[in-house]
Amino acid sequence: PKGCAFLHASKRRQPELKPTVISLRQEEGFPYSFDWTGTKDPSAYLALRAGLEFHAWLGPDAVRAHNHELVVSGTESIASALGWELPVAEEMTGSIRALRIPGTEGATREEANSLHDYLADLHHIEVLVQAYDGLWLRASAQVYNERGDFAALLAALQSWQTRRSG
Repeated sequence: PKGCAFLHASKRRQPELKPTVISLRQEEGFPYSFDWTGTKDPSAYLALRAGLEFHAWLGPDAVRAHNHELVVSGTESIASALGWELPVAEEMTGSIRALRIPGTEGATREEANSLHDYLADLHHIEVLVQAYDGLWLRASAQVYNERGDFAALLAALQSWQTRRSG
């Protein structure tokens, strides 16, 4: 679940661990000082067991295969349609893949933020956009993604390119 994690620590390290947000149970030490931060919605934490069971039910190998195939096919279709670069080979790809946007050499962090915000605000698509010797877009795939998500990303990027060049 979004915003959910678990922490395992050896008995030897537990006394040293402090949460980043102080809770009512701060003085009780590990793990109680991590339990309740007052205003945080605990439903994601309560769903953790079901999430882990669902992952096990799907099968870790099937999850990895789905995510890999989807990110590879999705990024290849984007790169092909837009003429973008895929600098990392398929065999070096897990479930995340970067695309380099040609013609953006010297792009600034503000330009990266602008593309990110365009995709997020207008198209409700969340991807990482970085400026490093050009603009880079990092796409990922998870079990809740499908081919249509990459088709929507491609359409949004085509729209962005049209706006940018016109």
